[in-house]
Amino acid sequence: MNEVAEFLENLKDRVGSELGATPWFTINQTMADVFGHLTGNPDPMHNDPKWGRQGPWGGTIAHGFNLLSLTARFWKEIGMPILTSDKMYSINYGLDRVRFTNPLRIDHPARARVILNSVKKRTENSYLLKVTHIVEAQGIEKPCMVAECMILIVLI
Repeated sequence: MNEVAEFLENLKDRVGSELGATPWFTINQTMADVFGHLTGNPDPMHNDPKWGRQGPWGGTIAHGFNLLSLTARFWKEIGMPILTSDKMYSINYGLDRVRFTNPLRIDHPARARVILNSVKKRTENSYLLKVTHIVEAQGIEKPCMVAECMILIVLI
């Protein structure tokens, strides 16, 4: 068994547990503006600080899909060594459930906790991992995002 397959098999023992938490991060206004431009969604609640100060959150908020797009970063930041190499590649396989349950204010510290839901061997050379990313804003009880993501690992 190659070392990646062995790592994945051993990871099965951690199903149901938290794999780690990312360092605290912020989405600043420049990041929100770039995301709004790239996605064609320059909504005032995300991209107009003057409007945001008058709006319901007292400032601009991150795009929900901006948070969702950071899930690959979270995976890497918790130290999971599942990156493309000469032994394997990993593919975003899909999402089972995503909820944006609370807005994340621009420049407000947040972090993600990553929980391993399952590790399943699909074929002789592939595994499907399912994880939950919970993004929480510092000092706020209700999470900003809960996303169940699937990663397909293909052994080379």
